[in-house]
Amino acid sequence: MLVPFAVDRSAIAEQFEQGLRSALAPSIHDGMIKDVHVVVEEVGAGVILLEQKIQQLLGNRHIDILVLWLQSGLIEYITPFLERMPRPTLVVNLGENIPRTSEQHPWIVQHSLGLWQAHYALGRWAAEQLSRSTVHALSHYDSGYDLHYALLEGFNQAGGETVGHYLSHVAPDRGNFTPLWHYLAETPSDLLFYTACGPEAKQFLAAWADSPLLGKRSLVVSPMVWFEIEPELRSKLALTTCLPWHPDLLSSANAATNPFEALAQLLGLEAGACLAQALLKSPNSDDQGLLHALSNVAWMTPRGSIERYSSQQTSVPQLYLIQAHPTDQTSNQVIALELATLDLNPLLRTIEQAPRSGWLNSYLCV
Repeated sequence: MLVPFAVDRSAIAEQFEQGLRSALAPSIHDGMIKDVHVVVEEVGAGVILLEQKIQQLLGNRHIDILVLWLQSGLIEYITPFLERMPRPTLVVNLGENIPRTSEQHPWIVQHSLGLWQAHYALGRWAAEQLSRSTVHALSHYDSGYDLHYALLEGFNQAGGETVGHYLSHVAPDRGNFTPLWHYLAETPSDLLFYTACGPEAKQFLAAWADSPLLGKRSLVVSPMVWFEIEPELRSKLALTTCLPWHPDLLSSANAATNPFEALAQLLGLEAGACLAQALLKSPNSDDQGLLHALSNVAWMTPRGSIERYSSQQTSVPQLYLIQAHPTDQTSNQVIALELATLDLNPLLRTIEQAPRSGWLNSYLCV
């Protein structure tokens, strides 16, 4: 198992491993799966260390399956090693990038939490329910992933028009939003998208709470911005987001962890549950048998039942639109979006020829 190293979120890898082991534990305890030994390796940002770790793991013939927390944009760097040393490989991530058909590999099966699907659905809903025009602002860090593209493509395909773009936190800027307020005042739109995570998201929310535009524009944010709302700001902010999990799921999963660690634990749990089902279906199989089981498994998770559409894409059990209203802080409005009406094919067609940004770390991990 290969997990990313996060400088400022050291517990992320630990929570992922804990989730994976907890999903495997019942079948191991009952004797349904035998002789399972998990080898864990951490990898930081950059390609060279990734390639070294992959070569090291594949060189160990005692390892039957690789489980990699890896954003899909990095898959091209590991496929040459799988060509020489084939091994069933499960790649999991948050869904920060949209898989390209051209990047698929016969020995790789992918699964994500569905962030890009949630952003696409959020964009479509905003165009249909809030406004036909928007300004999109995002942090420099988030600009390297496909999430903002999915958000805007959903908005545009539903009849909306993006009338402005703004990139924050470009050096030497470390969070001055006054230029953004001026830009918004001069741009004809009553809707703002903001995409960020971590400190950048916290800075934006604090600045928005004190901005002259508060209450004059509808605010739609990415799920990672939603995570960063401080309790003292909840009485001032009205905003909307879309999550590929129920908002109560992470808070109830492990009260001792922060949302990002709970997210890592959920990803590990889903990876472990997928792996457990594959092992149960092919207890004595060779590499090809294990790969076939991974490629065709359906499994249960706290989010619901997950099915596989292809080697690259798994289903998102449910999407949840969340609206916060400062006048009613007793609860957020949660709307379950109808997935059957969400056609992802237009997005997948337009993204296929789009270049990768070159960001070499998985989302939230540096």
